Amino acid sequence: RFLYIVATHSGYFTARQFILHERETAILRQAYVNASLARSSLRSPNANQEQLLENLDTLPGSLSVLEQRGQWYADSVSVGENAIPVRLRSLVLSQRFMQTREIVLLHHTNCGLQQMTEDEIRAIVETAHDYGMKVAVHAHGAEAIRRSVVAGVDSVEHGTFMDDQDIRLMKEHGTFYCPTVYTGQFVAEQAKKGAYPPTVAKKALEVGPQIMKTVTRAYQGGVKFAYGTDAGVYPHGQNWEDFVYLVKAGLPPAYTLQMATINAAQLLGHDDELGTVAPGKFADLVAVPGDPLDDITVMSKVSFVMKAGVVYKRDGQEMLTQQ
Repeated sequence: RFLYIVATHSGYFTARQFILHERETAILRQAYVNASLARSSLRSPNANQEQLLENLDTLPGSLSVLEQRGQWYADSVSVGENAIPVRLRSLVLSQRFMQTREIVLLHHTNCGLQQMTEDEIRAIVETAHDYGMKVAVHAHGAEAIRRSVVAGVDSVEHGTFMDDQDIRLMKEHGTFYCPTVYTGQFVAEQAKKGAYPPTVAKKALEVGPQIMKTVTRAYQGGVKFAYGTDAGVYPHGQNWEDFVYLVKAGLPPAYTLQMATINAAQLLGHDDELGTVAPGKFADLVAVPGDPLDDITVMSKVSFVMKAGVVYKRDGQEMLTQQ
């Protein structure tokens, strides 16, 4: 609730929240590898639940770690001619998975190491799309991005080391890019201040400048962008900083605003009700004291917020109810 309030008063009405534990991805892989042990005839996520449970019981006991968290994970994933029942609903419902092990602020990770095969990614994507859901992939390395795009993911988060082939493929497949560019700058600055141990600082210092170059190349290459911030790495409420660095990377101010409105709505699959001011859509409006086309930094000074017709902020003052 706190993050919702912070986001709303900052002028952000709709967001994807990604939660994923590396262990879950490892368990998914193990289930995939051992799927031949499960005598399954399932062909669709809509299969009979009793049949699904019977098949799930044949999977390795290591999957029980997900049950211990008090949550339900059960789906079938079709790959080629074989249906593979896997307890992966957590991954599908979170709409995000880790294609590279690299997380900048962890000691033991390394840029560019792929975590999943193309077939494994496609299995997740097809299952999510069967449910009408979108799939976002955390990927830094070029090969990880390529596999994910070819397998049909809807968006690439970070994409720090994408190469020219990745850019061409993303344009061809219509894959959105959420560059989280300010996060790269934030961790680089923190590294310069000595906030991280040497192994982490080295990666952080590399990511900041690189992601700026990547954003420039991806935009020039015709990739579609949507606004994504990775807030939480830096304090919530500073989400506007991405606007500034996107413009510094060469994107027109007007396009960065489109990234956070109509483009983001299209990525989420809700452009019928979000993203533009039009009859029949939610009355989600913000106002800033200036013209962001002339000075994008005014996006840090949201003075008016209306969400679905209810005013949450007026003249810079937070309001609980519409006045």
